Amino acid sequence: SSSRFGPGAARAAVGLQCRYFLGASGGVGRGSSREPALCSGSSKSGIDLVNTMMRFPFLFFAFAEAWAEMPNMGDAQTRRRLGGIGPMPTELAGTSFRTRKQAVLERQLAGYDPRTPPDNVAVEISMNFDKIQGTSMQEGTMQLIVWFRLIWTDPSFAWNATEWGVDKVTLTPGEVWTPDVVLYNSPGAAGTLAAMDAQVSPDGSFFWSRPGYLEVLCDFDGLENFPLDELTCRIKVSSWFLDGIDQSLSPWATDGGVDWPSKDAGDELVKSFLEYRFTNIVVTKEDAFYSCCPGRPYHTLYYDVGIQRATSCFKEKLIGPQVVAAAISWLMFWMHPQVGERLGFGITLLLTSVAFDWVAAGFMPVCEENLMLMILTRWASIFIILSLVESTVVLYIYHRKAWVLEDFIPWPAWFVVQRLSSFSRGGMSKKMALLGPLPEATLQPQYPSGGEPDEGVADEAPPRAAAAVPKAPTTRFGSSEAPGHNTSDDAARIRAFFVLDEDYSNSLSRHEVQQFGSFMLGGTWTEQMLSKFMNGKKTLNLKEFCEGCERTMGGEMRDEEKLEAMVEAFEQNLTRATECEHAISEGFAMNINKVCRWLVPPIELGIMLSIIFSDDTSASD
Repeated sequence: SSSRFGPGAARAAVGLQCRYFLGASGGVGRGSSREPALCSGSSKSGIDLVNTMMRFPFLFFAFAEAWAEMPNMGDAQTRRRLGGIGPMPTELAGTSFRTRKQAVLERQLAGYDPRTPPDNVAVEISMNFDKIQGTSMQEGTMQLIVWFRLIWTDPSFAWNATEWGVDKVTLTPGEVWTPDVVLYNSPGAAGTLAAMDAQVSPDGSFFWSRPGYLEVLCDFDGLENFPLDELTCRIKVSSWFLDGIDQSLSPWATDGGVDWPSKDAGDELVKSFLEYRFTNIVVTKEDAFYSCCPGRPYHTLYYDVGIQRATSCFKEKLIGPQVVAAAISWLMFWMHPQVGERLGFGITLLLTSVAFDWVAAGFMPVCEENLMLMILTRWASIFIILSLVESTVVLYIYHRKAWVLEDFIPWPAWFVVQRLSSFSRGGMSKKMALLGPLPEATLQPQYPSGGEPDEGVADEAPPRAAAAVPKAPTTRFGSSEAPGHNTSDDAARIRAFFVLDEDYSNSLSRHEVQQFGSFMLGGTWTEQMLSKFMNGKKTLNLKEFCEGCERTMGGEMRDEEKLEAMVEAFEQNLTRATECEHAISEGFAMNINKVCRWLVPPIELGIMLSIIFSDDTSASD
């Protein structure tokens, strides 16, 4: 026992029993001449011990009882009952600090089982968040450099610091019981906390601080405002085996359970050159209940860690270029349709927006939520595409024939254009189609087999007709001659045919024949005459057109001078109508530019600003 607890412990135990029995019998006190040598603590020989036993028989029984109790004097249960490791033995008085500290450690660990927690132990937790090592938005993780602190009290380790002259001792985690505390939302292990020693104070309180690295899984709250976001990650700390009855958990009263560099006055040195900084950390305590242990609460601490990223780089490299690209697309509204680079400029802007969107995707997580940067790039691309579509429509309207508008303009707008563009002469239809000018070099009339042009007719035609229409053939159309059908008639009809054949198909539709008949005969032209002219056919070639003219307008078409004048007037009216409608198309295209020039930029600017400065991106979307 002396080797296990030290000689002082054995003598103290026997001394207690001696004083008890001697005092109870009214015998001798300590220091009396009658006090036996064993009770006085001085070294005696075996003969003195036997003589003492014979003089005081009851001491034999006291010694036996003390001897039986000595193995239990140093265990943890006895120390808890006595309130610590007890007083310092007298023989340690005047020894070195190291010797006294070693004696404290020996007494604390004597008979101690590290697997047994203190009764109803109260554990306090504190986390000092030193630095944000990094975050992974794609994986939803955050890496932290922390100081993880646990504080609890075990009365069996208490000692009198004044008597022992020792103010603190340190114990390794394997020598003592450590609290059951687990980081729940950690991918795998809780991290790489250093295996530091626990510091024990004279009152038996433990302070176990371990610096290290923690990685936590985060469902980032506030990520929808990326990259101008303030994120919140919740860290869950609780026990695994011990419930709240055996081990209670609570924030450390000294610092509220949390600390970080800028909590109080701020630490500008720590915040420099970092991608993230702490904004606020809140600790809350809740009781969790599980199906395995009904009615037994598990105390849980939640750390809501608020962080904010450095936004300067994202504003300059991601947000700024998208806004500028969308704003530059407005320049297309000021470009004249004759500028050939207009479409190329818009396509270049669209490719630029796609490239920046591709770069931004590397910083954003894959999730169902709409992030602010995603919404911003989406709207920037939409406005660039709208500008590109507007340019395409304007160029199409400006450079094509007016009648093509009917293909894509809704019928109410088309009706307005027709009303503005129609022309009439006598009983001519008020809904004439809009015809464009015919390229003169492409007109290649089809002559009948064996026909030759008549050079005399070309001299009588107007300058435009002479260049656009070939000379009439010297022979008549068909095998039989019609009354009054001469070469002048053929030239006028051929001229009218190729003026009407605007699609160069060498055939005339029913609608085109309707235009010609309405102009030539005015109000006398009827639907029956049109059917007689078409003779049951859907389209007419040059020969059939001339025969239809002879068959339907025989009287009108035999007057050579009148026929020439009517055809020339018809051609001039179509030319003027085409020029007028082309001017209307150009003006319509320029008006589209003008409306978009003053309407699109303020709408686009308002949407962009609302996305950037709005706290609710779902409303912006």
